[in-house]
Amino acid sequence: MKEITAGRDFFSRSHIAGNLFLISIIAAFVWFLGPIIYVASYWEKEEYSHAPFVVVLSFFLAWHNLAEKKPILAPSWSCVVALLSAAFFYTIGRLSAFGSAGGYGFVFVLMAISLAFGGKDVLRALLLPFIFLCFAIPLPQFIFVSLSGDLQLLSSTMGVGLLDAMGVPVFQEGNIIDLGSFKLQVVEACSGLRYLFPLTSFALLIASLMKDRFWKRMVLFVSSAPIAVLMNAVRIALTGIVADQWGVAFARGFVHDLTGGMIFFCCALLLLGEAWLLMRIGHRGYLRREYFVLPQGRLYKSWPHESRPGLVVTAFCVGVAVLVSLLYLPGRPGSEENTSLQHSLRDFPLQFMAWSGREGTLEPDVLAALNLSDYFIGDFARPEDRSPVNFYVGYYANQKTGESSHSPSNCIPGGGWQIVSSEVRTIAVPWAASAGLVVSRILIQKGDHKSLVYYWFDERGRDVTEVYAVKWHLLWDSMLLHRTDGSLIRTVTPIEGPDGESAADARMTDFLAAAMPVLTQFMPLPAAPF
Repeated sequence: MKEITAGRDFFSRSHIAGNLFLISIIAAFVWFLGPIIYVASYWEKEEYSHAPFVVVLSFFLAWHNLAEKKPILAPSWSCVVALLSAAFFYTIGRLSAFGSAGGYGFVFVLMAISLAFGGKDVLRALLLPFIFLCFAIPLPQFIFVSLSGDLQLLSSTMGVGLLDAMGVPVFQEGNIIDLGSFKLQVVEACSGLRYLFPLTSFALLIASLMKDRFWKRMVLFVSSAPIAVLMNAVRIALTGIVADQWGVAFARGFVHDLTGGMIFFCCALLLLGEAWLLMRIGHRGYLRREYFVLPQGRLYKSWPHESRPGLVVTAFCVGVAVLVSLLYLPGRPGSEENTSLQHSLRDFPLQFMAWSGREGTLEPDVLAALNLSDYFIGDFARPEDRSPVNFYVGYYANQKTGESSHSPSNCIPGGGWQIVSSEVRTIAVPWAASAGLVVSRILIQKGDHKSLVYYWFDERGRDVTEVYAVKWHLLWDSMLLHRTDGSLIRTVTPIEGPDGESAADARMTDFLAAAMPVLTQFMPLPAAPF
């Protein structure tokens, strides 16, 4: 029998199956066009700049795996489970701030198509490429923020440890490294995620090319994370040494960019060196060199044929694609959220009852990172107060765009503060319901200085303290109210004097009793379900 090459294989014996397959793929792209655009927008960020290569390599791995294993085509009704999972993740991604969920939904719909036209053997051959493709999808924003904050602090601490080991006088205050004559701040961009994300992708690629024991490949993949964190700490230490010898301006310029590329190159070399060593332990392994050239031959043993699972998946994808296209037509009534502040927060009064305040501003880099729709920040005090209350309100008109409120507890350690205690407390204020106002109460300390923090999330009239509860209400209200607006409200006051915490609690409670009735005149009005 004449061998059919990979390029002509699918359509040579069954035009109907081939046409249905092509239609289902096109319909899937139309269905998930919004999530695909959302995911691709993150590829402009340095943390995800490797993602386009992940997509190309995923296709290349899939091609090779099919050509190598040549599975027998046996369409499976398991495609229904994958298809429902795709619809579920699509809904979550569209109706909440978990925009990344739509990207995972697209992977599931590709798995459904594979099962419907190829079967379980085909899915097994494509499972690793599908997993690898997930590395092109950005993390949910609240996970990204939390992970970034933790890595910033860890990288700063390790960098300071390396500087101290090399005899460089250094003092750490959170993410600020004090070298005496100047200070270096380890910002979010230096958290190490720019190394971690591409390096873990690279580690999975190398592990998939290793013909060796599973535990060796797993060790290689898992080790990519500590390698990225350690080498990022080395970069921070090198930046500190360069700044100490030649000045901060020199360290932040060309040298900063150069060391960034060099460090990642060293990370890749360390990973390849580790793979080389692992393949020489016990059972000898090797890298599959055939994956470095184009695959040859047929992709499967049997011929494709028309099947009911294929018909069902194609019909479902086409139907949903048409429905989604109609629902999200530009200018369609209800396609945009109908919510706004009653008044701009910039007009928040600086005088109410016995409290008088002074408005502040956020730094440009902080504003760029938060991407707020509106905000207010200021210090308020009464005539008898020695210590002010810092009042902050950050408002998002739309939390489906990947930007949303996150917990202050993620950012507090980065400023050098230690969280001493944290609890949820109900405070009695006249304007609140009989149950009172529920807030997260955090006691923080830096050296001899202590402060008290109250914060909560205003989610369309609800007062919520847990981030996961915020996400749940966000999904629910998006479906029922067509709203995703929300705010973070935070107050901070120093703990001073003989009364300490009790005086700080009383000061915060009195301020909120006076300020919140004023703030309600600015926040969006509650909406009734449609």
